[in-house]
Formats: sequence, structure tokens, C-alpha cells
Amino acid sequence: MSNQSDKKSKQLPEIKNEQELFDFFHSLPAEMQLKLEARYSRISPFPPPEEMKQFEELYPGFTKIVAEAFRNQVNGRLTNEAKIVEADIKTSARGQIFAFILSVLILAAGIVFIVMGKDIKGFVLVLSSLVAVSSLFITGKKKQEESRPENKNGLQ
Repeated sequence: MSNQSDKKSKQLPEIKNEQELFDFFHSLPAEMQLKLEARYSRISPFPPPEEMKQFEELYPGFTKIVAEAFRNQVNGRLTNEAKIVEADIKTSARGQIFAFILSVLILAAGIVFIVMGKDIKGFVLVLSSLVAVSSLFITGKKKQEESRPENKNGLQ
């Protein structure tokens, strides 16, 4: 049985391009043509070179238009990514400023309470302010270290 399957596989021609595949497909009996399914896939923003040449013949300048559209899309994406990074940096800086101001206010309120003789309330406010600031600093450093590109690739 394997001898028979070897003969069948040897009878198949080597197909080098789409035209040979098309010709081979149409040389098959009709009942076999219905069972065959050809799949072709590629990952590229551009058509295959053969198609690109055909488009260029039909519409001179097509290749240049496609290349410029691709370049514009890439430049637009890079611009948007830069804006997003810039906005994230500004938001982070603004958050740090607000956190600093809030911490200073809480610390000042704690000192005022201590001066007024309400030691427990003042001590709690001062301590909670210091704990909050230090915990934010520690967790911020950990997140920063985790988000570095060299850590994502396993490099150090």
C-alpha cells in the first residue's frame, strides 16, 4: 500500500508559481477539483511583487502611491505614540506634584495638631503622611524596574 502512495506522490508535479498551480488544478478531473482547496497567505502591507508590477502597468505611479501611503501611516503612528508617551509623562509628573502637595499639607496639619497639644492626632497624621509617601516611592520604583525594556527581555 505504501508503494502505491509513493507512486501517487511521485506523479504530482513540482509547482513553482501560481500559474503552474492554476494549470495543474484545471488538468484534474472535475470531481477532484471540488475537493481541492488552495490557500495562500502572506504578512505584508504590500501586494506580492508580481501583483505590484501588474498594478503599476495598469496604473502608472501605483507603487509610489502605496509606498507613500505606508510611509504616512507609519509616521502617523509614530507621532501618535510620541504624543501618548508625552501625555503619560505629564500626567505622571502632575500626579507626583499633587501627591507632594497633599503630603506636605497632611504633614503640616499633623505638626499643627502637635503644637496645639493634640499629640495623638498630630502623630497619626505625621506618621501616616510619611508612610504614604515612602510606600508610594517604593512601589513606584518597583513598577519602574519592572517596566524597563531590558527586564522584559530577561537582560540585566
